[in-house]
Amino acid sequence: DRWHRANNISLEQGIFELQHVQTLFQHAYLIVRGDTECPYSLATQHLSDPTPRRLGTNNNSDDTNTSPQMHRITTPQQLQAVLLAMNERHSSCNFWYSNVNHE
Repeated sequence: DRWHRANNISLEQGIFELQHVQTLFQHAYLIVRGDTECPYSLATQHLSDPTPRRLGTNNNSDDTNTSPQMHRITTPQQLQAVLLAMNERHSSCNFWYSNVNHE
């Protein structure tokens, strides 16, 4: 899982490090693929982004239910909740940090 790939750091240390990274940027996002390793439910259950950005589509195509989505993470608590859920489910999702708003 994510923490074993990162030289076996603890979940608590991983959460601390990613929350620190979040403070270095203006915007943080969770990218969900909608597959078994990174289901949409991770975002819908733990984040409050009402309009996630669909990646790889023109936002009008018919494949919006299967395309990756980028959900905004607004608080350290949301990031922690996502990371705890990912650890519990052995999920592997990606994060995107930026000083540019990607909504």
